[in-house]
Amino acid sequence: MTTDNKPAASPKSKLIIIVTAIVGGIIFCCCAIAFIIGIIYFRKDASQNPSSSTQDNPLSMPSNVQNLPEADPQTQTWLVMLYLDADDAVLEEDIYFDLNEAEMVGSSDRVQIVAQIDRNDEVFPNDGDWTSARRYFLTQDDDLNKINSEMVVELGEVDMGSYDTLIDFMAWAIESYPADKYVLIMSDHGSGWPGGWSDSTPQDVNGNWLSLYDLEYALSKTIANTGIGKLELIGLDACLMSMLEVYTALEPYSHYAVASQETEPALGWAYAAFLGKLADQPEMDGSGLGRAIVDSYINEDQRILNEEARELMLSSYGISDPMTANEVASEMSTNVTIAAVDLTSIPQLNMSLDNFLYSLKNVDQAKVAESRAYAQAFYNIFDEKFPSPYIDLSNFANFAASNVESKEVSQFLQELQAALSNTMIAEKHGNLRPGASGISVYFPVSELYWDEDFGYDYYTEASSRLADQTLWDDFLAFHYADQDFGLGQPSKELRIPAPGASVVTIAPLNITPTQLSPEDRINVQTDISGEQIANIYLVAMYQYEGRYLAYYIDYIKGDASREVDGVNYPVWDRTDNEIHIDLDWKPAPDAICNGSTCVFALVNPEKYTPDSKNLLYFVEGWYINSETGEKVEATIYFNNFGDNLIHHIIGSSYGNEALRMPREITPKPGDQFMVLDTWWTVDNDGQVENSYQEGNVLTFGGEPFYFVTVGESDPGDYAIGIMVEDMDGNLTYQFEPITVK
Repeated sequence: MTTDNKPAASPKSKLIIIVTAIVGGIIFCCCAIAFIIGIIYFRKDASQNPSSSTQDNPLSMPSNVQNLPEADPQTQTWLVMLYLDADDAVLEEDIYFDLNEAEMVGSSDRVQIVAQIDRNDEVFPNDGDWTSARRYFLTQDDDLNKINSEMVVELGEVDMGSYDTLIDFMAWAIESYPADKYVLIMSDHGSGWPGGWSDSTPQDVNGNWLSLYDLEYALSKTIANTGIGKLELIGLDACLMSMLEVYTALEPYSHYAVASQETEPALGWAYAAFLGKLADQPEMDGSGLGRAIVDSYINEDQRILNEEARELMLSSYGISDPMTANEVASEMSTNVTIAAVDLTSIPQLNMSLDNFLYSLKNVDQAKVAESRAYAQAFYNIFDEKFPSPYIDLSNFANFAASNVESKEVSQFLQELQAALSNTMIAEKHGNLRPGASGISVYFPVSELYWDEDFGYDYYTEASSRLADQTLWDDFLAFHYADQDFGLGQPSKELRIPAPGASVVTIAPLNITPTQLSPEDRINVQTDISGEQIANIYLVAMYQYEGRYLAYYIDYIKGDASREVDGVNYPVWDRTDNEIHIDLDWKPAPDAICNGSTCVFALVNPEKYTPDSKNLLYFVEGWYINSETGEKVEATIYFNNFGDNLIHHIIGSSYGNEALRMPREITPKPGDQFMVLDTWWTVDNDGQVENSYQEGNVLTFGGEPFYFVTVGESDPGDYAIGIMVEDMDGNLTYQFEPITVK
C-alpha cells in the first residue's frame, strides 16, 4: 500500500521552509458559523417573502404555462435578455468582459440582445468605473475593453438579488423589444438548489438573494403579465446550478435550460461564439442554442482566442511562456462541466426516477450508502465537515445498480438512463470529472440530513417543486428514518443508525523507528476492522505547545481499485475481516511557493484515484485583494500532472451570509493568499477537534504558484496517524508519537 501520489521535492524546494503558525491569532471556523446564521436568517425571513407565501406563490399556480403558436422558423425573431449581476468584487471584471463579448455580435433585425448589468464599487476601474446598474441595447462592437452600445436606462443602485428587479427587467425588455422567442441568461454566483444571485448593495431585508422560490416567482409573474408563454431557453451562467431540483423548478416556465454541475471558470460562457451562431442561424430553436452554448464553452471564449486577452490572463497566474489557444483551452477544460437539457422531458425523467427509487426500497441500504459515498461529487457549499451532497444522478444510479444483485433495479436503471438520455441535449465534462453526466441531485450524509438549521426541512422547503413532484425526499426519509414513501417529512424521533455508518476499530499503530533523523523513512502497520469503510488516509501532525498542527494528509491506495463511469474507488483485501495496513513513508511537510518564497501549507487530496497523474490537490485559506484589503474565503487547486502548478482558485461569497457561493478568482499581481492552518486537539479517546488559524502569506506575481513536498522534516515531536472514513462521512483516528532528531 502506498501514499505516493504527491510529488517529491523539486530543485525549487531547496529553499529553507519553516513550519510556523501564529498561535495567538484569530481562530475561526471556515464557514459553518456564517452558514448557520444565514440559514436561520433565511428561514425566519421566509414568511415575509411573497414568493414563499401562499399569496402569488408560483407553486400554487397551474403547473403548465400556455404554449403560444410557433412562429415560422424562417422568419422568427429572438430577444436575448442578459441579467448580469456584477456587483461583486470577485467577478465584476469577468462579467463585464462577457458583456463585451456579447457586443462582438450585437443585435440584428432578427436577434435583439439587451442587458442589465450592476457593477461593483471597489475593484475594477474600467470604463469610467461607474458602479450603478444600467440597461443596454447591444450593438456590434469589437472593443473588448469598453461597452460602446447604447445605454438605454440608467437605474442607479438596484438589488440584483431581488425578484422585483428581475421582474422589472424582463417586463421592460419584453415590452420594448417584442419577439417570437425569448431567452433569459443570468450570470453571477450560484449554489445549486438554494439559489444564488446575491447583491449586498443596497441592503434589502426582502432581497439580496434569489432562491428557487424567488426565481419561479419572477418567471411566473413575468409570463402571466406579458402573455409570452414559455421562454425558449433559460441559461444559468453560474456555479453548481445543473441540478434536478433546479430543472424541475424551471420546467413550467421554459422549454430548455443550460447550466453547470461544477464550479465555473472565471471565463464564464463564450458569449460571442454562441450568440454569433444564433445570429447566423436564427431559424434554430432553443435546443440548437443550448447545444451552441455547450459546444463553444471554454474553447471558443474570446479570453482564450484573443491573443492579447489570453496573454493578460496567463500573466495573472505568473505564466510568461506563450501558450496557444488550444493549449490554454485544453488545460482549462480539465475540471469543467456544462449541460443543455430539454425541460419538457423533466416530468418523464422524474417518473422514471420514482420507479428506480421504488426498486431501491428492496435492497440493502448500506449498498445505497456506498453508492452515494463513491459517486462523482461536486464542490461542497456546505460545512466542510460534511462530504459534498451534490452528486451526479446517473453515476449514483449506475453505482447502486452495480452494488446490488437485483433484476428490478437493473430494469428500472435502464428506464432511468433512457429518460436521462432523452433529457440531455448536449453535455461535456473534463477528465477530472469522469462521472459527470449533466444532472446532479442532493444526497446528504445523515448528519447534514438531520441538521436542525439546514437539514431536510430547509431542503424540502427550498426545493418544494421537486419534493411535490417526485419521491426523492421520500426516498431520503426512507433511507435515514425507515419511513415509507408518501408520509411527508420524518420526525427526528424516527432517526435510525445511518446505513453508511460503521463502527470502525483501528489497532494501535506499530511505527518503526519512532526516533529518527530528518532523512529517515518510517514503516507504519495496523489492522482496521469495520463494515462500511470508504477511504483510509495517512495523516501527520506537528506538536506545538500541547496542540497539533495538521502537517500531511493523503489517501492510502487500496489493494485494488474498481471504477464506475471512470470514477475509481478502493477495494480492500480482508484477512479475518480486517484490513492490514503496511506502508513506508518519509515524514515531510508540504509547501506552496511563488518562485522566490515557499511557506508551509496543508495540501489536501481532492479525491481518491489510483492514477497519481490525474488528480487535484488543494490548499484552503484567504484571498486578499491588494487594492481594497478585502479577504475572500478561497481554495487554491494545484494539478499533479507533473509540474504541480496552480490550476485554479475558487473564492466563496455568501448570500445573506447563508451559503457559500463559489466563483473562480483570476489572481492579479500584488494580491495575496493567506494559508489557513488546521490545528487538531486529540483527547484521550482519540477523538479529534479541528480549529483554524491564519497562517503564512504568499504574494502573486512573477511566477505561478506551485506546491512541493519538502525532502526533510524539521526536528521536533510529531504524531503519525491513520484516519478512516466510513460511508456516512464519519471519521475514526489512531495516532502514535514519533520524534525527529
